[in-house]
Parts: sequence; C-alpha cells; structure tokens
Amino acid sequence: MVAIEDHAMNQASRKENQPRRNTLVEFLTGGLAGSLLAFVLALVTATILIEFAGFDAPEGYRAMLSGAFGSPIALADVLARSTPLIFTGLSVAVGLRAGLFNVGSEGQLLLGAMAALLVGLIQGVPMRMHWLHVLFAYAAAAIVGGLWGIVPAILKARFRAHEVITTIMLNYVAILITGYLANYPLHPPGEMLPATARVVESAKLPRLVQGSQLTIALFVGIGCAILLGLLFKQSVLGYEIRAVGLNRLAAEAKGISQTRVWLVAMAIGGAMAGMGGAGEVLGVHRRFVEGFSPGYGFDGIAVALIGNKNPVTIVLAALLLGAIRTGALVMDRTTSIPADFVMVIQGVLLIFLAVPAILQIILERRRAVIVQDQY
Repeated sequence: MVAIEDHAMNQASRKENQPRRNTLVEFLTGGLAGSLLAFVLALVTATILIEFAGFDAPEGYRAMLSGAFGSPIALADVLARSTPLIFTGLSVAVGLRAGLFNVGSEGQLLLGAMAALLVGLIQGVPMRMHWLHVLFAYAAAAIVGGLWGIVPAILKARFRAHEVITTIMLNYVAILITGYLANYPLHPPGEMLPATARVVESAKLPRLVQGSQLTIALFVGIGCAILLGLLFKQSVLGYEIRAVGLNRLAAEAKGISQTRVWLVAMAIGGAMAGMGGAGEVLGVHRRFVEGFSPGYGFDGIAVALIGNKNPVTIVLAALLLGAIRTGALVMDRTTSIPADFVMVIQGVLLIFLAVPAILQIILERRRAVIVQDQY
C-alpha cells in the first residue's frame, strides 16, 4: 500500500514539474489547423488593406486565381516558380532542424549555379550521354554549395561566430564572385547582358510544357524532399540532427558531436540550395545571368517556416508561394491594384503563414531549456 502511494506521489510530482501548456499557442502551432487559421487571418487582413486603399478585393483575388490556375500554361508557370523555392526551403529547413539559422541559401544557390554552368559549358559530350552530363552538373552544384555551407558551420564551431551574421556576409561574397565571373572571364564577346555563354545542348534540362520554363528540376526537388524526409525519420543521422536542434547540451551528453552535426547539416543545406541554382541555369535560363535570383534564398526562409521544417509540407509551401507570386503578376497587369500593393499583400500572407512555425520554434527552445534546468 505504501509503495502504491509513493508511486502516485511521484507521478503527481512529475506532472507538477512539467511545463504548463498554453492551449491557444498549442493550437496555433498544431500543424495544419494552425496554418489554415493563419491563412484565413492573412486573407482577411489583406482584404481589409485592399478595401481600405480603395481597391476591389474580390476583383484582385479573381485575377490572382486566374493567373495561377486559369490555364495549363499558368499552372506550369506556378510549378516553375515553385521549383527553386523547394530547394532553398529544404536548405533552410535542414539548418533549423540542427538548431542553425541558415540565411546563406542565396549565396549557396548562386555558387552552385555557377558550378553547374562550368560543367555545362564542357563541349564534346555526345547527346547519348546527355543525362550523365546533367548528373555531373548537378553533382558539381551540390558539392560547391555544400562546401560553401560548411564555412559558417566551421566558424560557429571554432570561433562561436553566429551563423546568421556569417551566412549573410558570405551571401555578398558569393554575389560578387559570380557577378565578376559573369561579367568578365565567362562573358561572351558582343553580349549586352551581364551573363555567360549558354550551356551546351547535352547539359540542358528538357522542358515539360511547351511555352513555359517548367523543367524536370521540379521532380528533382520533390525527390530531394522525400529523401530528406526519410533521413529525418528513418536514419541515425536524422535523429542526431533533431537531437542537437532540440537540445545540443543533452545531445552531447549522449555522445552526439554537435560540431559534426552542424557541419553535416550545413553541408546538406548548401547542397540543396546549390542544386536549386543548377536547375535555374541548366533548365530555365540555360546560362548564368547576373541577378537571375530575385531572392530565392531569402524566400526559402519563409517557405521553411511555413512548411514547419517538414520536407513534404515544404513542397506544398513552395507551391503556395509560387501560386501567390504568379497570380500577383496577373493582378498587377489586369486590375487597378498597383504592383507595390501586390508586394504588401504577399508580405502579409507570408507573415501570417510563418507565425505558427516561429511560435513552435520558440516553444521548442523554451521546453528544451526547462528540461535542461530540471536535470
């Protein structure tokens, strides 16, 4: 009897020591329900802003839907715009899983694109070896992007330099390096654009829909998302990445090296971003054009947060953002709503959709600290 009472008291004590949960916050971070609520609130807020500015909100939304889903070409454009966002979203998500905020996907994407271009310029490859040429270009992009991603991880592990600062600084280095190469050593004579020569035929990605820029890079991105999902859930490395991201001190106490996990996670993230750049160079532009990225790396942050660091939902988040961007262009052309206001609408949608994921990250960090204090 005494033993039973002691057991009951221990159970009650454990419940008292557990952190109290905020029901509203738990709902907001509860995956699909929280994301749907955030999306509805974003639409309501955007509608109020449109009407308050004197524009017709229903007309604008009809134009956006028509521009994104009104024809096969429009849908292909949505998928094409979503493709690089899948890669950069995955790049940021891997870092977040390991407790790192990778803001360097933009630079990793650009350097990966340049590496793919250099392989794509190799001549003399027969068309029967087309897929091998493309494979080597993607491999070069992944390697260069991964190596560039390792740099901030080394700086953090060795000198405790914050990864947000170092990745932002390295973005500018990558922009300047690729800009110099596109304007000088690799710039073809007589070309007016700040761009390189075009890749050879054997290195070009085939386009899936005539009249659009959609290529098989979309399927490469989906395949990478599936592989990363399996990595996180079915492998020891995935467990170690999640463990370090949740509580690095507890992970180290279990024998998991946080330095090794940081290096591997940033290498994988950089490789993802680099492959996204390869798809743009080999399939969309067929050459490296300075400034071809309108900020895919930074958009990847929003995609990773909206997708809640889950590779599968990141694909859906990228498709959503691609649809918003494609539809917004049609709204600008066919309605009285100005282009600047379209960007405001996109910003409101992104903020509301990212809030649940940001709240969840804060809660995870808070719970990890509470558990660490208890032990």
